[in-house]
Amino acid sequence: MTFDSCGHCPSCLDHHISYCQEFFLRNFLGARTDGSSALSAGGERIHGNFFGQSSFATHAISHELNVLKVPDTAPLELLGPLACGIQAGAGAVMNALKVSVGKSFRIRLGSGRLLRPEPPRSSARQPSSRRT
Repeated sequence: MTFDSCGHCPSCLDHHISYCQEFFLRNFLGARTDGSSALSAGGERIHGNFFGQSSFATHAISHELNVLKVPDTAPLELLGPLACGIQAGAGAVMNALKVSVGKSFRIRLGSGRLLRPEPPRSSARQPSSRRT
C-alpha cells in the first residue's frame, strides 16, 4: 500500500506519481478528495485517508491505485517494509545517487539514527559524594 495519486495528470501519465498534481489534496488533508470520510464513530466523522489510505490492525481502507495485490503465501515480514522503507531507499538510490541499472553500491547499516547533537559535556570533574 502506498500514497494516492490521480492517475490522469501529466506526471501520473508519465509514471511519476510522486509528482502527481493532486498529491497534497489526496494524501495530507485527512479526507477524500470530495471532503468526505469513510470512517465515523457514534455519528461523528473520523479523519483518515492520510497518504490515501487508513490502516488498522486487521483492515485497511484504500484507493485501488495505491494497492498492490500479492500472493497469500507472500511472507509478511518481507512485505512490511515495502511501503516506506523501500520506496524512500529506492528513490534515494535511483534519483539522488543516480545508480545505473546493473551497477552495485554499498549500504552501510547500523549507523544509528539521526539526532540533534547533544551539547558537549563538561570536562570538569564532579566532586565525589563518597566518604573515605
